[in-house]
Amino acid sequence: MSPFLYSRIIRIFCLIFLLISIGSIIFLSYYQPQSNKAPPANKVFDTTRYPAVQQEIGGFFLDRFSGNRRIITIKADKFLVESKKLGFLRFGLMNEVRLDNAVLAIYADKTQNGGVDKKHFSLPGKVRSQRLTYKDLFSGETLSPISSKRIYSVTMTPVRIELHDERTTVTTISADLGKIRLTKRDILFMGNVRLVSGDKVLLTDQARLIPEKGEIGCNHPFTLTISGQKRTGNHLFTDVFLNPLFS
Repeated sequence: MSPFLYSRIIRIFCLIFLLISIGSIIFLSYYQPQSNKAPPANKVFDTTRYPAVQQEIGGFFLDRFSGNRRIITIKADKFLVESKKLGFLRFGLMNEVRLDNAVLAIYADKTQNGGVDKKHFSLPGKVRSQRLTYKDLFSGETLSPISSKRIYSVTMTPVRIELHDERTTVTTISADLGKIRLTKRDILFMGNVRLVSGDKVLLTDQARLIPEKGEIGCNHPFTLTISGQKRTGNHLFTDVFLNPLFS
């Protein structure tokens, strides 16, 4: 046999051996008995990334008092607590309360009678002779049933709030969304915001209520109507009766 022919035969056998070896490895890895495999571990989901709702209550109602004086009532079709969302992710360190179709009634501190505040503009309409504040809203244990569990805010969609003095409703506020910001101690309103107090109507897209000061702030385009007379602008501060104040 010539050396050339012998070399070709050796190469063919080496190639066949290599193919058989590769095929054997693939066969054994694919068809090995299932009993030799370790049982699959239970799948654990990252609860900080895909958390479930922690608490959900239908027909929510809360009524809080300070002694014999009512401070706030909250009614909502649904109450739920969920982790804070940032983009598409949620984080379990901070939680948010969500209320559907929320109606709140907030009751003022004991009134302090006196003259008309010197900061009032001379605008048409009856000016109330008292300043109302709602300091008890963020004090003590008033909101403790919904502000525990690392809660940083309460979001309400939509929302209607009635501000009361000691006897009656003095102002109503409605919006597509309301947010009780516990760290800033205010209530932010966004989307179709409408405030009504007597013959005064304030329309805007965003406003905030500062309960402890009894003030309402607006840094967005607004229309304030008092006894049929309209005033427009981009910045406004009022008391809870919608009487404009100097900044």
